[in-house]
Amino acid sequence: MGSPFFILSNKGESQIIVTKSSPILVPKSLFDLGDVEDYLRLQYDVSKAGHILQDEIEDYISISYLDKTENDCLTQLEPRHYQHITTFLYNILHRAIADKAANCLCLSIQDECIHFFLEKDNRLQLVNDIAITSDYDILYHALNILKQYGLDPDNCVIYLHNGSESLAELLSEYTDVTLLKLT
Repeated sequence: MGSPFFILSNKGESQIIVTKSSPILVPKSLFDLGDVEDYLRLQYDVSKAGHILQDEIEDYISISYLDKTENDCLTQLEPRHYQHITTFLYNILHRAIADKAANCLCLSIQDECIHFFLEKDNRLQLVNDIAITSDYDILYHALNILKQYGLDPDNCVIYLHNGSESLAELLSEYTDVTLLKLT
């Protein structure tokens, strides 16, 4: 992805959507605020003062990090609210699918990245994103996720957001696909 964030503004409040790397998800039952920097060290260089981002996605605490330079670019925006793109997309997709299947895989394509959200028995099981290389790579990853979680493609729905017709057709050869058009 290009910029590490984009900004939405509504009624004088800025919402900063962070797009750099996947957040770290920690189950709420295991989350300890005192361990946040240790969690972040798994993925980020937190040696320089930056800004820790924390929000919730279902039964998880999502944490990510803006380094000092990135955070300094945003200091003039007040008031502001930070949210990782993963949480932002999940919330939008979750609201958009009123009668979603108990077992579903939501795919959202943003720039050159695809975000995966797997729900099994109505519980969030997996959040991941990868760089897009081809429709066949997306198909491989989608089917592999279903296999790893023991879901039969015949009993699972894939919800596709921002996907091409050709990708929808390819996926529909293996499972039910519903295209999501969000306004």
